[in-house]
Amino acid sequence: SMAALAVKSGRLDLVTPRGGNYITYESISLDREPDSFGYYGITMLTMIMMYGASQAMGLMGLERKQRTDLRLKASPFPISGVYLAKSGMSIFTLLVQALILMIMNTLAFGVDYRSIPLVLVMLIPFAFFCNGLGILSYQAADNERSANGFLNLLIVVLVFLGGGYMPLSQFGGLMETLADFSPVGMINRGLIDYIYTHQTGSMLRAM
Repeated sequence: SMAALAVKSGRLDLVTPRGGNYITYESISLDREPDSFGYYGITMLTMIMMYGASQAMGLMGLERKQRTDLRLKASPFPISGVYLAKSGMSIFTLLVQALILMIMNTLAFGVDYRSIPLVLVMLIPFAFFCNGLGILSYQAADNERSANGFLNLLIVVLVFLGGGYMPLSQFGGLMETLADFSPVGMINRGLIDYIYTHQTGSMLRAM
């Protein structure tokens, strides 16, 4: 046969078909998911912002503790303006803390946020959410101590459901579904998708 003659004569190139290239090469994308530093660089960022809700609650409680709320109510300045001013300060402080944390993570641990200014803009609605959570807890509770205990418990639950301590995708089923629909889980997934897959759909959904 032709193949036997080719082998005997040492012309192995005649054995292989000449119809073209039969091998298709596909590269494997190595940046689809973050490593451990990248993952916790995102989840610790959102967790710290969640604890910023206690900061917003503390600003409100300070007025009651120092009895300045009574003077403010008696003044011609609308009480809604006080809430807006304190909320604005709390949100601004949260975003500054987030910026500092991202810069430190980048310099110390090499965490890649792709674009820190854009990530900071994406975190603005989440900062509003954290601030509102703190104010709501303060208004719902009878005193600041009860509000603080309830808020700390709620933060732990929300951060856990958002995959802040470990990725819930490894459990699958109900746990993974809860992570997809929890506020912290949505913002974490949105940041991961934006940074590592260059997709903004999940982030827009979270916002």
